[in-house]
Amino acid sequence: MSFKQKQIEGVKHFEDGDYVLSLQILNEALAEAQSQKATALEIAVIKTELGGTLGEVGDFETGKKVLEEAIKELIKKIPEDQIQYRAKAKKNLSGIYMKESDYKKATALAMEILEDKELENCKDELASVIDQLGEIAWRKGNAREAETHFQDGLKKREQIFGQKGRYYGASLGNCALILYADGRLLESEEMQKRSLQIKEDALGRVHPELVCTLSNLGMLSQRLRRFEEAETLLKRALTICDTAYGANSLTKSLVANNLGGIYLEQGKYKDALPQFELSLASREKYLGKNNPALIKIINNVALVYKKLGRDQDSKKMADRVKTLIESNIADENHSDPMSFILLSDLYCREKNKDKSIEVINSGIARMEKIYGPKSIECANIHDCAGSIYVTFKDYTNAQEHFSKAVGAKKEILGMDNPDLAKSLRHLSLCLSMAGDIEASNLVKAQADVIDKKNALPDSTETLMRKQVEVFKQKYGENHKTVVESLRMLSYTLSKRGLYEEANAVQKEYLEKLTLLHGEDTLALAQELVDQATMAWSGQEFEKSIDLSARVLDIFSKNEEAVKSDLQYAGTYERIATFYESAQEISMVEGLLKKAMEIRMQKQGANHWRVRGLLMRLAALCRSQEKLEEAQNYDEMADSIPKPSDDQIKADMMEESQYLLQRIMGNLTELAKAYEQEELDE
Repeated sequence: MSFKQKQIEGVKHFEDGDYVLSLQILNEALAEAQSQKATALEIAVIKTELGGTLGEVGDFETGKKVLEEAIKELIKKIPEDQIQYRAKAKKNLSGIYMKESDYKKATALAMEILEDKELENCKDELASVIDQLGEIAWRKGNAREAETHFQDGLKKREQIFGQKGRYYGASLGNCALILYADGRLLESEEMQKRSLQIKEDALGRVHPELVCTLSNLGMLSQRLRRFEEAETLLKRALTICDTAYGANSLTKSLVANNLGGIYLEQGKYKDALPQFELSLASREKYLGKNNPALIKIINNVALVYKKLGRDQDSKKMADRVKTLIESNIADENHSDPMSFILLSDLYCREKNKDKSIEVINSGIARMEKIYGPKSIECANIHDCAGSIYVTFKDYTNAQEHFSKAVGAKKEILGMDNPDLAKSLRHLSLCLSMAGDIEASNLVKAQADVIDKKNALPDSTETLMRKQVEVFKQKYGENHKTVVESLRMLSYTLSKRGLYEEANAVQKEYLEKLTLLHGEDTLALAQELVDQATMAWSGQEFEKSIDLSARVLDIFSKNEEAVKSDLQYAGTYERIATFYESAQEISMVEGLLKKAMEIRMQKQGANHWRVRGLLMRLAALCRSQEKLEEAQNYDEMADSIPKPSDDQIKADMMEESQYLLQRIMGNLTELAKAYEQEELDE
């Protein structure tokens, strides 16, 4: 096989996504071309393809050397049918500089291509370069500049390929990133799914060019709180990475970092840590230890170390982040708001209020200078500033920043955007802390309307989901705090009408509750009664009866204890109500009689509670046309004096004391756990 045939085969394997085999064959093609005394131009063409492959597999130093050698030959006067290789070589070299975060060199090379008059007919390469400029801007945090390039790139791709093909799909995915940056999550998701479908139609389901789109979709699913879906997408991307690049690659590190972010948000710190550590090790291998592209992953590792109690390791990582960011933002043209947000957050974690506020204010000034005060970048950094002030309990200043974020987002994103809802909730909190409850409720109601339109969970539900996972990691799967947090989550889901999810959570809650209290204990029975009451309130009568049947079974196994405790009379009465609503009248009379037996023993035959039970039994008999029995119950009830209001209140307080103590005990325990978690944060 000639070196030209090998070159063609190597390029084909690259296009198919088999970068390792492509690298091997292109190296063979180069060696053969050199041994056969091929022309300098022929060797430069092979080096152009080889350099692109080296950049893809992460061998940046060799890739740069090979491409620089190719460019020296390609900038000479060459045949018109070979001129596209000049554009391709410079584009490949620009791509390596971009991956190394050397954006100045990457941009300069890209601009050389666009300004080269001899390349004006290389439409495909020019479109790729425009997309690359967009990616450089995106990586620098300049979403507005990225938007201009991405839209221009999409237009050019459509002119060349129509609305199909891998390259059009890639440009479409780029434009979806801008929608994501603007908080237009559902629109972004729809566009990314279209991008994925176009790519799959062109490349199949396992091509490495799908990795970026799968990762972006995972990021969107995470923002939309669809964590299982996000995890599935990213694990699919990781499998493709392993096939295309091997176990350790820069591309895989990006996906692993995103997967770790999903676990981090759910409080699964032990699952997050290996993903972050893998990502950090890969980036350090390919980019060195001081590359600004390491900032976010080092910060993630610092966060997880803190959560796992590794304070010294966390501080060491946090110090690395500070050093890298401070070096970056010293450049007055640095335009990434996330740098200021991360640095301010780090000082906030150290309780250094003055430094934290100084950094975030300098970030606001920088964003206003570069993007203008009415920009999404300014809105986002005002959100962060508000959160910083909330941490330090300065709600007045926090309210001012959240108000600015809300105003900008309304103008830029419109009234139905989920990111606006997030800022509204922050503002609602500040108004509440300032004592303006009415205004707080109105603002929260606006956020609720937006989230319902976008089918998003509210902040309370999101917090509860996260805390369940946090408490599991912290206390163990079956700790009482975990059990109580599951109960509260089940209740919240049920109130929002998410009955299927509520039932799944409640099932887990009941299983853990049984393990905690024992299968046949009265403590379990009382918890089950609460669940039956909740089901009955939601008109889930069948479920209420199933839970009540379990309670009655436990009561039968603890008969003597039940008969001797007044609280269980009220339990029998409550369960009788459940059976009555379910039209199972045959059970109701027996339950009321059990309740009356306990009350007569503990409170006396002439107590007003006994009178009430007799009246209920009389009404029950009349409904079944048992008129003689009904009359007997009426006569017995009439013989008991009516109680005074004061007596009723006193007895009600006494009877509810146990229930209040039990509920408050559970909630106090949970509140302490939440408070400790807030302090840890």
